[in-house]
Amino acid sequence: MHLISIRDFSKDKLLTWVEEINQYDQNLNSFFNCHPDKVIALAFFEPSTRTTLSFSAAAQRLGARVIGFNDASSSSTVKGETLEDTIQVCASFSNAIVMRHPQEGAAYQASKVSEVPIINGGDGGNEHPTQTLLDLYTISKHFDLEAMGNKHFLIAGDIARSRTINSLTYALAKLKANLTFVEVGNIKLKSAHRNELEALGAKIDIAQGYSPDLVKSADVVYCTRIQKERWPLDSDLQPPIFTQDLLEVLPKTSIVMSPLPRLDELPSSLDHDPRVIIFNQVKNGVPTRMMILEKVLEA
Repeated sequence: MHLISIRDFSKDKLLTWVEEINQYDQNLNSFFNCHPDKVIALAFFEPSTRTTLSFSAAAQRLGARVIGFNDASSSSTVKGETLEDTIQVCASFSNAIVMRHPQEGAAYQASKVSEVPIINGGDGGNEHPTQTLLDLYTISKHFDLEAMGNKHFLIAGDIARSRTINSLTYALAKLKANLTFVEVGNIKLKSAHRNELEALGAKIDIAQGYSPDLVKSADVVYCTRIQKERWPLDSDLQPPIFTQDLLEVLPKTSIVMSPLPRLDELPSSLDHDPRVIIFNQVKNGVPTRMMILEKVLEA
């Protein structure tokens, strides 16, 4: 079983998987050393901190061994080896492959040649489904996922080219959430993405920057850095910045999330506020990815 896209998940499957993540989170010790005979390959053609470390920690908690690389320059890619050949080599040594690649569609491409499960750890500006699962689990600790039709999400940052935003909003659309995308300058929601989200059942609004009235109505603020590596070098890109003044008008029951890494869009001076839960998100990566590994290894 491959894990390539959140598009492949139904609403019921999303809810079931989130509930299973909770079971892992509440009973981590019960799953130690379940798979001492397994090997997980981490094939990261782009840099990673949270995804690679949490998958490595998850695999080791399950008793599996971890091999791989966290930089394309340390693989035979630099010698001209094709993605297909690299993946088949990794598959020869492992029981599952977690991969990240700068090319959109690379995970799907890899799944066509791999004899072992492929888990998409991010493919260019396309998707990041395992991040979405940990984000949904994080949200579920604060709100009922079956009542997302009553919740308002502010989606800010690189709404044009962020794979984390893409995957998360696909999932939220299936849960019938209300989404407001914050546009700034040239950073605009793609019409094709909007159409797909609306077809899935999301209610979409567009805002020009943050405003106090907008923030007052938000249950979740989700902000990302600008993905400068996916834009032309001469692009003039300035993210919307979530300030202390905005935090002060955010409802007490609301939360602020980010997939990290962050730059200027979410100042670290706000981290003292319990509504800013970005490092709780990070911690939720291990039980999430333990559950995912268990799913693909047992499929």
